Amino acid sequence: MKRFLNVSVLFVLFSLCFVSWSSGAETEDHRAVKALQSKGFTTCSIMAALMTEYLHEKDDYTFYNQWNQESPDNHEAFILS
Repeated sequence: MKRFLNVSVLFVLFSLCFVSWSSGAETEDHRAVKALQSKGFTTCSIMAALMTEYLHEKDDYTFYNQWNQESPDNHEAFILS
């Protein structure tokens, strides 16, 4: 059951990523998202921007990013704020 829930959560996250990527929603990119984009994480950066804008209205927070250095756009990224 636990495995099913994990797969379900991943499916929802990937679906949201695809929908946000295909819709081309306009958001204000926060520093955390801009930093990931500069490292090559671009496909799901719109979803990351939507989430950081929802959590933090202003771009005045500290953050820590983690990403795959060899192939950042083909792997997940992590923003801790």
